[in-house]
Amino acid sequence: MDTLKTNLKPIENLVRSFGIQLGHTLNVVTESDIEEIGGTPDIEVAVDGAPTGYIELKKPGMGGDPSRFTGRNAQQWQKFKAIPNLIYTDGNAWGLYRSGQRIGEVIDIGEIDKRGVSGLKLAATSDFFNIISQFLSWEPIPPTSPRGLAKQLAPLCRFLRDDVLRAVKIPILLSTNSQVNGVALFSRCKRRRVC
Repeated sequence: MDTLKTNLKPIENLVRSFGIQLGHTLNVVTESDIEEIGGTPDIEVAVDGAPTGYIELKKPGMGGDPSRFTGRNAQQWQKFKAIPNLIYTDGNAWGLYRSGQRIGEVIDIGEIDKRGVSGLKLAATSDFFNIISQFLSWEPIPPTSPRGLAKQLAPLCRFLRDDVLRAVKIPILLSTNSQVNGVALFSRCKRRRVC
C-alpha cells in the first residue's frame, strides 16, 4: 500500500483548509478498503452536513486521469465513474469527474510527494483552488421528469447491484432464464441496458 493511502491526513487537511477558505464546515471520513466488494473511495466529504463527493487516492506517479489506468485500477474506474462528484489524485495531479465526465483539465500541482510544500507549482494554485471549489460546491441536480430520474439513478443502481452481487457471491448471468433458488431474476426485463 502506498504512503498516500496509509497517511490520509495531509489530503484531509488540505481539503479542510480549502473548505474553511470557502466558508464551509467539512466532515471528512476515510473509508477502509473492502477488497471483497471491489473497494470504496478513500475519502468521503460532506459540506455543511450534506454528502458532497469522494476522493480516490492513487500512488504517486499514477496521475489523476483514470482513462490512462490499466488492470485493476481501470476496473475500479468502471465502477467509480457512476459517482456524481469524484476527485482522482495521486497527490500531484488532480482531476474532477462528474458521473464519469472530466470537468476541466487534470491539474498538476507539482512534486508534492517528493518535495512537500517546496514542490508546489505556484502557477497551478488558482487552477487547483478552482477544482477544489467546484468539488466542494457540488449540489445534486434534481430530475424534472420520470425519464430524468431513471437516467440519474440507473448508474447508481448498477453500482449498488454489482456490490450486492459481489457481497453475496452469487453468480448471475443476465439472461431471461437466470434463477437463484428457483426465483427468476430479470425474467421480464426486455431492455437489458437498464436492468
